[in-house]
Amino acid sequence: MCCFPTRWGSSETPHDLVDAFKATLEEVIEGDLLLQSWISVPPRRRNKSRR
Repeated sequence: MCCFPTRWGSSETPHDLVDAFKATLEEVIEGDLLLQSWISVPPRRRNKSRR
């Protein structure tokens, strides 16, 4: 925690970091699920249909 700017305040920093981290994690997880669902549909067929 010593690495982070002290201007945030020691009491606020952990909460802000945790909230930001959770939000980022949720976005990453949602992105992974979208990627997996898209990959489950054969992407090569999509590319061939475009060409």
